[in-house]
Amino acid sequence: MYSDEHVGATGEPLKDVLAIGIGGSFLGPLFVHTALQTDPEVVEFAKGHQLRFLANVDPIDVARNIIGLDPETTCVVVVSKTFTTAETMLKARALWEWISSALRPFAVAKHKGSLYVVSNHNELMSNFFVQPDALA
Repeated sequence: MYSDEHVGATGEPLKDVLAIGIGGSFLGPLFVHTALQTDPEVVEFAKGHQLRFLANVDPIDVARNIIGLDPETTCVVVVSKTFTTAETMLKARALWEWISSALRPFAVAKHKGSLYVVSNHNELMSNFFVQPDALA
């Protein structure tokens, strides 16, 4: 169940999610999201929150999708089986920069619960912006 205990670096509750993925890494989360929209309890909990998907190769997609979002209260989820898909990694880096520039790089480490990776490639993940043990 969602609660306001999921906070970013500044103590503000995280309320919006940007999900990044291509192909099955986009379709799987989209199907779950669509299915959950039929549950009245889930719909009630989702009020005041947004889920946006970044799933195409358009380089302008990130700029369009962050309009109206606050880096302080936005969670980013990168979904990539291999963690090597060029379009996915480009978008992930752009959002990492968006959050870093808004919160200053030293604050990003404190932005707990705001940067998640779903992948089976721990080695590449750990070289990006999260440590595999942080996902446990």
